[in-house]
Amino acid sequence: MSTNTPPVIQENIDPKSRIISDVINNRYNKSSLNEIQVRLKSIKDKRAQDEAVDDGELLGIALYSRTMPFEMFRKKYENNVSFYRQITDKKENKKKNGFVREVYVHVPEITGMLPYPDFSIIGKHIEEITSGAEPTDGFKVNQQKCEKELKKITMFPRFYECTTSAGGYLYNRICLVKSLRKEGVTSESLGKFLEIVDEP
Repeated sequence: MSTNTPPVIQENIDPKSRIISDVINNRYNKSSLNEIQVRLKSIKDKRAQDEAVDDGELLGIALYSRTMPFEMFRKKYENNVSFYRQITDKKENKKKNGFVREVYVHVPEITGMLPYPDFSIIGKHIEEITSGAEPTDGFKVNQQKCEKELKKITMFPRFYECTTSAGGYLYNRICLVKSLRKEGVTSESLGKFLEIVDEP
């Protein structure tokens, strides 16, 4: 007597090609992160074809950004001379009244092993805070969950740019950053933010 057992399909394996890839095989494991990874791969491929990526430039996903007064940045990093000069482009006098934007970025080549933050948890708690409604019994629990996800973000490298605007970037935007290792910055946790390349 024989039994027909349905084939087991592992989430990230295409049964036809047998290639294990969360980027390529996203039809069984569809999520917002999968979609971002597919877009990221598509942009990488196009830039490679157009030979648009300079040495040291990396594509990544902007997770969180904040701005600080230029003077605050100067006090924090002026002793890290190589890094400081790369971010300010040696034009400090023009930037004193401006801002520096700090962006936490997921760069797959560097941070592929880090846990990715769950933005649905963060977004849910932000909505609770901004709604103006009375806190529910689950508010504290959601707050703790949100703090856990925010801590994940702080594990990622930070990239900086001088700007005249105090605004930030939306999370999960694909961006171009630059490693400053060849410029004498020994840590991959600090770099230069270049631009958002995937506008909504």
